[in-house]
Amino acid sequence: MLVVDDDPVLCSVLCDVFEHEGYTVRWAAGGEQALAALDQLVPDCMILAPRTRVVVLTAQDERRHVLRCFELGVFKFATKPIDPSILFLAVDKLLHMSNDEADRERREELEMARRLAQLDAALDEIRARGIGRG
Repeated sequence: MLVVDDDPVLCSVLCDVFEHEGYTVRWAAGGEQALAALDQLVPDCMILAPRTRVVVLTAQDERRHVLRCFELGVFKFATKPIDPSILFLAVDKLLHMSNDEADRERREELEMARRLAQLDAALDEIRARGIGRG
């Protein structure tokens, strides 16, 4: 587990609590330390400051996976392979938004992901019933 926050008291408490329960925990005071830690390990879980805007880059493109990421608070979701210039534009836009704008956009993305997941489920049901076949 990796805890990323600039408050050493909070991080110390979180590390103590999780380590007491048997988890291995590393603490990073900020982005640079977090990146250095990520060079050495792939945590099963990351605890980030609420102000952190998370962008997921993954090969998973199933709508249910996208939906789950947005439900967990991800701000942007991009699938591989990706054109780095497109990712840069998305991240740059995200970083220049106010918190209210970013939250509104994330809620809109979440709603779109929910609707697409419902559509996928309906299409799967239609296919399973064989509706529309000759």
